[in-house]
Amino acid sequence: MTPKQRYRATLAGQPVDHLARLPILMQFAAEHISSNYGAFASDYLPRQQRLVKGLKEMGAKVRMHICGNITHLLPGLDSLELDVLDVAHMVSLSRVREVCGRKVTICGNLDPVRDVLRGTPESIRAGSEACYDEVGNPFMVNAGYEIPSRTPVENLQALCTPVAWKA
Repeated sequence: MTPKQRYRATLAGQPVDHLARLPILMQFAAEHISSNYGAFASDYLPRQQRLVKGLKEMGAKVRMHICGNITHLLPGLDSLELDVLDVAHMVSLSRVREVCGRKVTICGNLDPVRDVLRGTPESIRAGSEACYDEVGNPFMVNAGYEIPSRTPVENLQALCTPVAWKA
């Protein structure tokens, strides 16, 4: 079964031959879905709900990355019961936590250019700490988008530095 066939079968509620053991990553661009929440809720959200439900029934953890400002989509995204939600830098982490609560791990949201490419290891660690302080647990350090290819190695290492757990 190809990944595309597996995706379609999952949406249709049909059995699939196997499921990846790692978290599933779904991606879409928020700006291309709809700035109109009603259109998002009626057209896109029901398909995502079926997909996430099917994946979870098969034992998968579901992680969603969303490009762009998803603030207007948060009420619907909360209904997906995701395990991890990647959040871009232009979205308020506090707002995500307010809407989604502690049942979802928030991942992000450093600016990949300003903070990661052009930052310093010290500023990256400070930014990661600030994000964690803003939302608390559960949280994963990450940039809000893909890391630019010319990012200095020491900045990547700083991004991978664990943030101390706070109860």
